[in-house]
Amino acid sequence: MIRSLSKKLLPEILQKPLKELSGYLSLRKEKNGKCGELESFLWEAQWWEREKIEAWQLKRLQKTLRRAYEKVPGYGLLFREAGVKPEDIRSLRDINKLPFTTKELLRDNLKDFTARDVPPWQRKHVTTGGSSGTPFGFYHSSINSWMESAFMHCGWRWAGWKPQERTAVLRGSFSGNRDETCQIDRIRQQLHLSLYRLNPSTYPHYRAMLLQYSPLHLHAYPSTATLLADLVLENRDESLFHFKTLLLGSENVFPSQREKLQTAFPGARIFSWYG
Repeated sequence: MIRSLSKKLLPEILQKPLKELSGYLSLRKEKNGKCGELESFLWEAQWWEREKIEAWQLKRLQKTLRRAYEKVPGYGLLFREAGVKPEDIRSLRDINKLPFTTKELLRDNLKDFTARDVPPWQRKHVTTGGSSGTPFGFYHSSINSWMESAFMHCGWRWAGWKPQERTAVLRGSFSGNRDETCQIDRIRQQLHLSLYRLNPSTYPHYRAMLLQYSPLHLHAYPSTATLLADLVLENRDESLFHFKTLLLGSENVFPSQREKLQTAFPGARIFSWYG
């Protein structure tokens, strides 16, 4: 709300402080709200005994199946056709009784596979990148963003990342323009670099920005991190950057990329995931 008002009603001189205030409130809500609670739970639960983990998994599975059966018409129909009810799942091994779904089934019947207890105004339609063919569309709700952040932050912490440590971001979050190749988020301690403008001619500017900001972590697509690594190696800058971690998501990391990244950024620990 603050961000939209800053763009439409306020003079340009006030837009930046209002944007930073919005970022601060968002971060505070993330830390003190459900995201922070889930992150704390995940960090504690990883040390549980196997029996306790499996008991929790079964309880959550049963709850999810009950909701799908009752609130999602497409799943309810699949269950009835397979002769299965949620109460038939009494152990994790019983998951074999559940009917299969396919990407095509979900894609072509999105309305029937949309939960009826989520109102339209809480749904956000998103799509995959389509790297395997036709983009796959589905709905997100407000739950998805903070839940994904909690899981990702736990993974990052395994690799050595800590909240509020300086991070360079080389993803699609900032596109840049002719006069601007970076933005600094002072609230989250992030240097956002335009992945669209990174090339041999602009590399010296990117190098200067990275050296000035001195980030401890690089959050990037594997392909863009590899592009940066290529430029680092071409310019013999292997000793300039001291990343603790390379946080690589949304794409596969191939062995050739991993080898090049480790050469360009010696000492950096690579953590990759595919959400």
